[in-house]
Amino acid sequence: MIWEGYLDELTPLTKPTDDAYFTVSLVESAEKVTRSMFKTPAVFRMPAEELAQARTLRRGDRVTLRGKLESHSMVATLLTEGHFLIPASKTSVRTALGQTRSNLQ
Repeated sequence: MIWEGYLDELTPLTKPTDDAYFTVSLVESAEKVTRSMFKTPAVFRMPAEELAQARTLRRGDRVTLRGKLESHSMVATLLTEGHFLIPASKTSVRTALGQTRSNLQ
């Protein structure tokens, strides 16, 4: 699947592997980045080689990812084998959120 959305969160996995080193959570609109509930994100498990690109991202950046659908529910959609297709655009909600950085620095 190809998914376009706004970066909500980058999270290191507690038991990383080469195929699943960290996750990227995307939401469908910039407005949802600032919400604490009802986000229904797409959560991509990302391989270690995608980490350099992920470190360039900030919360609210618009990105396009590719992944393999693993499961879907009312809470979230989980995708594996995640890869960045289009680099982050500078269209983001950084102004509203401040200059936040990911916790994967």
